[in-house]
Amino acid sequence: MFGLVKTALAQSGRLPFRIVAECEPTATSTSASGEIIPTCTFDHIIETGVNFVDALIALAILVTILFVIIGAFRLVISAGNPEAIKSARSNITSAVIGLVIVLVAWVVLNTAITTFTDCSGSWYVFESFNCAK
Repeated sequence: MFGLVKTALAQSGRLPFRIVAECEPTATSTSASGEIIPTCTFDHIIETGVNFVDALIALAILVTILFVIIGAFRLVISAGNPEAIKSARSNITSAVIGLVIVLVAWVVLNTAITTFTDCSGSWYVFESFNCAK
């Protein structure tokens, strides 16, 4: 059910981003039934990957915020119990370390994309890549 709703939202353009790159339909490629098939290039595949990674980074940031809030709440209600304080600090530390790992992986991926493809963009700006169509 959720997949159907997500598909409907993506089709209507109500999501803040589009994961799958749009390919321009051309008359050069048609199916057996006469239907026009969009022609996609390697850059469209790269753009889809970049969009997917950007969506995962947004999700990772939200999860980190959630776990930091949970850890802070557990720290507040620990009532001075050293075990509870240690567990809450561990929760916050793990969330921040996880986000750092995700962001480092994102920088490495963006560097590889700008180096090995004709896609360009600012490595420090989310959703800034533009590939030649």
